[in-house]
Amino acid sequence: MSFLQQRVLTVILHQETFNQVSEESERTKSEAVTKIRSAYNQWAETYDTMANKTRDLEAVALRKSLAGLSFESVLEIGCGTGKNTMWLMERAKSITCVDFSSEMINKAKEKLTMQEFVLLRQTFSMNGPLLKISMTW
Repeated sequence: MSFLQQRVLTVILHQETFNQVSEESERTKSEAVTKIRSAYNQWAETYDTMANKTRDLEAVALRKSLAGLSFESVLEIGCGTGKNTMWLMERAKSITCVDFSSEMINKAKEKLTMQEFVLLRQTFSMNGPLLKISMTW
């Protein structure tokens, strides 16, 4: 086998290995997303009541960073149970909240039902539900 043939064969073998790893990687990513979504769905019930320094620090940092600002519209990615949504609603004319945990979104809807909503809608991504609340007041 010539040097060139060896190089071509090596490239082909690497490509086949890459394709296998890519397929396994996609499957692994999908399984990981499913596990994470499931964990957040389970956590939703106690998310607001359990001690959580990271969640609480995020709220403090958000409020400090955005204090004194107002917005035409806000996109809240990973809104969870709506822990920051009410605060953001006071500063924006409209807000779109997204989360991939249906149970977190359900908790947010429970908190926010007293607000005047124009639109509640649910959308889906290719990898499962991506729930979306869209509000304008």
